Amino acid sequence: MNVSLGNDLDEVWTKIKNNLLFFEGKKIQDDDNYPLNFINWVLEMTEKNKIIYNNKVTQNKKDHETFNKHRQHLYWINFGKNIGSEFNDYHFAVVVKESDFTALVVPISTEDEELPDWKINEDLIIPIGLLNLPDKIDPLTNQVIERKPSFAMIHQMKVVSKKRLDRFKDTRVGYVDAELTDPQMTLIDDAIKKYLVKN
Repeated sequence: MNVSLGNDLDEVWTKIKNNLLFFEGKKIQDDDNYPLNFINWVLEMTEKNKIIYNNKVTQNKKDHETFNKHRQHLYWINFGKNIGSEFNDYHFAVVVKESDFTALVVPISTEDEELPDWKINEDLIIPIGLLNLPDKIDPLTNQVIERKPSFAMIHQMKVVSKKRLDRFKDTRVGYVDAELTDPQMTLIDDAIKKYLVKN
C-alpha cells in the first residue's frame, strides 16, 4: 500500500472518529446509535463500490449497475447517513425512470407528523395508501400487525446507482417482488409534474 495514502487515511479517520465520538449518547436523525450506524453505512458503500469495480474490469462479468430495475417497482434502499433533514436510512423507493446505470427514485415512508419536514412540504408528500407487501407478523403473538399507510416523498426524489436498489427480503417468505398499483403510480407522476412545472 502507498505509505503516503495510508498516512492520509489514518489522519482522516482520526478526525472522523473524533467527530463521531461527539455524538456518543446523543440522538441524531432519529438514530440512537448514529456513530456505529454511520461507519456501517460507509462500509456498505465501499463494499458495493468494490463489487461494481470488479465486475466492470473483469471480462465476462455482469455489471451490477446494468441490472434492470423496473419502473413502478418497489426496492429496499439504504439512503445512508446524510446531512440535517435529508432523507436517511432504509426505506422503500419506487423507480420513476430507469437509465443504463442509474434510476430516478421517489422514497416511500410512513407518516410522522412530528417531523418539521412534513409541515412545510405537505403538498409534496403524497398519500398512496397501503403497499402490496406480505403481512407483518408479531413474532411474540403470531398476530398480524396492521400496516400503516404510505406516502411518496416527492421532494426527496433522487438519482441513485441501480446497485443500491435491493429486492425486499421478508423474514417469512424470502425475497419479494413488489410494485405499486397503476393508480398509486399515477398519483406520483401527477405530483412530480406539478413539482417540476412552475405556477
